[in-house]
Amino acid sequence: MAFHEQIQAFIDIVLRYNCGSGLFGKCLAYYGMVEAQGHGSLHCHMLVWVGGNPNPNRLRSRMQEDGVFQSSVIRWLEDTIKCEIPGMTDILGMENDLRLSYNNDNDDFDPHVECPPQVEELDEQAFATEFQDFVR
Repeated sequence: MAFHEQIQAFIDIVLRYNCGSGLFGKCLAYYGMVEAQGHGSLHCHMLVWVGGNPNPNRLRSRMQEDGVFQSSVIRWLEDTIKCEIPGMTDILGMENDLRLSYNNDNDDFDPHVECPPQVEELDEQAFATEFQDFVR
């Protein structure tokens, strides 16, 4: 149930679907696909359509016709879409003696069962710090 609540909060707070402009502008539509990773944790891939933007055919045509526009769209995408933890600049390597097998025989930290930092309980900087510590 917690995952559904997180996704619904994202739609309500970040996208503000049917409630005016959200973080990215006025969300006209969204489509999400929930998947489970091998160990059971859920995640969602989402397509969001923001008002005031050209439809896909017009976008493609304009990018083909205008190299400056094409460069600005690509730059915006590269600045917006990230595949790393916010604030992370270093590449994390694995220690040589790290065991890759799952072991739950002791009280080691397991992010699958630990409660992550709660945004409503912390200020922005404290949440960012605790989140970084939690995911490492």
